[in-house]
Amino acid sequence: MISKMIGFLLIPLYTRYLEPADYGVLEMLVLTVDVLSLVLGLQLIHAVARYHDAAETAEEKQRVISTSIIIVATLAIFFYVSLSFIADKVSLLIFDNTDFTYLFQTVFITSIFSVITQIPLLYIRIQDRSRLFVVITLTQVLLTVCLTVWMVVFLEMSIFGVLLANAIVSGGVCLVLLYWTMKSVGVRYDAAVAKEMVVYSAPLIPGVIGLFILNSSDRFFLNEMTSLVEVGLYAIGYKFGFLISPLLIGPFLLVWSAKMFEVYRHPERDEVLNKVLTGLGFMLVFFALSLSIFIDEILQVMTPPQYHAAAVVVPIIAFAYVMNGLARVMATPLYAEKKTGVIGYIHSSAAVICLLLNYIFIQMYGIIGAAVATLLSFSYVFIAMFVMSQRLSTVRWDWFGIVKLIFISMIFLGFGEVFSFESLLLNLTYKIILVAVFILALVAVGFVSKRDIKAIITMFLQRKVKKTS
Repeated sequence: MISKMIGFLLIPLYTRYLEPADYGVLEMLVLTVDVLSLVLGLQLIHAVARYHDAAETAEEKQRVISTSIIIVATLAIFFYVSLSFIADKVSLLIFDNTDFTYLFQTVFITSIFSVITQIPLLYIRIQDRSRLFVVITLTQVLLTVCLTVWMVVFLEMSIFGVLLANAIVSGGVCLVLLYWTMKSVGVRYDAAVAKEMVVYSAPLIPGVIGLFILNSSDRFFLNEMTSLVEVGLYAIGYKFGFLISPLLIGPFLLVWSAKMFEVYRHPERDEVLNKVLTGLGFMLVFFALSLSIFIDEILQVMTPPQYHAAAVVVPIIAFAYVMNGLARVMATPLYAEKKTGVIGYIHSSAAVICLLLNYIFIQMYGIIGAAVATLLSFSYVFIAMFVMSQRLSTVRWDWFGIVKLIFISMIFLGFGEVFSFESLLLNLTYKIILVAVFILALVAVGFVSKRDIKAIITMFLQRKVKKTS
């Protein structure tokens, strides 16, 4: 969660030292890092988890880790050298000038470090060493924040300071983890294992490109059809709506990606999977609703007035990522049954839909159109994952409970938007009561059972007693 929160934690700094147009430039550069990180790693991280789980001996498990690192590092270095030579052309393509060539070269090297670091961090998660994982990510975020503040505020390096700070810290963490991992597993390359992992992961690449289009293509359309100011405003609103991903979906997937194959073999598989789906669904919807209701007050505290207009897109983006999180759980049978090509097809087709919706809606409605296109596209992914996982496996999902949850949340979101008061205190009190009544409504309709509430209370009491002891 912390590793994904760097950009959000620095929003007060960015919005006070960067104008909306500057923030728009930064957003386009960061998106370049994201797409490179997705493509360069060949999505081997999914294959590593699966083949490490399938390996029978410690030596075989170590060989999987070492082989994957060698593959990713070799490809990453090759692509960095190649991309550095065309950085001026990339700058010209996105910004219609070559003034940002040196910035693209900086984000290219950050992408390389990020891709390589994925495998050592997965290895730590597979070993269930959560404390070590937290120490590493916390150290990385603190170093990045401190270095960014120094470069942007004191050295006045603006956008370049943000990118350089990320590159320096990412590079240091990458080299340390790479040395530690290779020392632990040894330098071992298995061509047969490499081939199997690449074959398993290759169908995911079109899908991950599709995911990038779903997540980020709207900023490119806004850049072409509106202005960098609109890109900056939308990027701020998107970051708040997207907050559901690093806070909830990301931490969940860190565990789920390493454990879902084990869960899929559980004798009561369907019951466990549906508990995971509804439990995650409750957390996502509750957070999205709370964020949407309080977003005006949050933006007033965290950003200057020129960014407050971003609030309009936050509820739409937040619920788009609710659909995304639920779809990730529904993809579990497809991963387990080696139907990764289907996942790639769903994401690719969703990307085409997203591009079409962006083209139509953005030129008509601007940043609101971009947000609606994102919500509709992720809703399609959710429905497609549900249909295909039911068709290609024996898993049966409790879809009615999720639909009921989202429907009730929409009612309460409507109450939050329709009623407002002059007094800030009265407004906050009303919104707090609204969120509390939402939980009571879920209990009333049976989505949250009394047994679930009792289990949660018992769990917290046991932890409190254990901590006191």
